[in-house]
Amino acid sequence: MTNGTESAARNISIRGPVVPRGRANGAVARDTEGFIKTGLLGEARKGRLLVSRDPDLVYNGGFTIAASELDGLYQAFPAFLDAASFVLPDPVVGDRIFAAVVPAPSVPVSLDGLHRFLAERSVAPYKFPDQLLVVQEIPRGDHGAVLRAEILRQV
Repeated sequence: MTNGTESAARNISIRGPVVPRGRANGAVARDTEGFIKTGLLGEARKGRLLVSRDPDLVYNGGFTIAASELDGLYQAFPAFLDAASFVLPDPVVGDRIFAAVVPAPSVPVSLDGLHRFLAERSVAPYKFPDQLLVVQEIPRGDHGAVLRAEILRQV
């Protein structure tokens, strides 16, 4: 953002004394100029920086998780034919995680069963969904990407 000009949404990167140090290939990876990516998007409008979020990231309890990682974890549960994560905002934890699931025929759906499955695989508890939503199908785009906004329209 320079001189109040407008810009398209871009990834926000930061650097400075309050930014944690990290290795070039570590969890807090810096680019060649010392910046790290925040996972947030921003654009300049009328001289102000408007911050939005990357729709492919989940912010839960101070952790940032790729939604596709959650999808893979939930899809691995043998009782589901398909599954995907989606979120609703929560003022305390950031995002409340839900799993939209297409159950296998004649197989009971259980949130506790999914939690046990994830725990047996040493998945961090902040990646567990808070609730399950049974759907007929997981909406997907032309290239197979989950259409998360469309999941809510099925409710």
